[in-house]
Amino acid sequence: MKTIKLFILFCALACMACQSNENEMGSLKGTKWKLAGFIDAVTDEMKEAEPVSEKCYLLTFNKDNTLSGVSSTNQLTGIYKLEEKTSSIYINIWPMTLINELFDGELYCKDLNAVKSFSLQKNELRLYYNDDKNYLLFKLQ
Repeated sequence: MKTIKLFILFCALACMACQSNENEMGSLKGTKWKLAGFIDAVTDEMKEAEPVSEKCYLLTFNKDNTLSGVSSTNQLTGIYKLEEKTSSIYINIWPMTLINELFDGELYCKDLNAVKSFSLQKNELRLYYNDDKNYLLFKLQ
């Protein structure tokens, strides 16, 4: 039953994303990112994500408003919706399996689903969560 509800939610969100072309931001679509670390925006301190590996903590924003990526051990898939005017972003990673996540893998997955806003610079993406008190810092791949 839970799987059916998640599928229905995904379909509804996918339809919303397809209908909202005015909110697309071309510079984020079709890009691939690597997590540099978890940032405390208040103190500006960074915690590097563990395990440290080129194969972990990847995130791709596909042109069709879907996401793909890798946590510490699992493949991630989901959808996103941008509101460029307000720098808002909605991310839904599904299914949220945390089986076999190592070190910061579980934290990474939970933080991605908590993201509410973003800032995008030339080679850097910040995904803010926790009322903008924290963000995930990504570097362009």
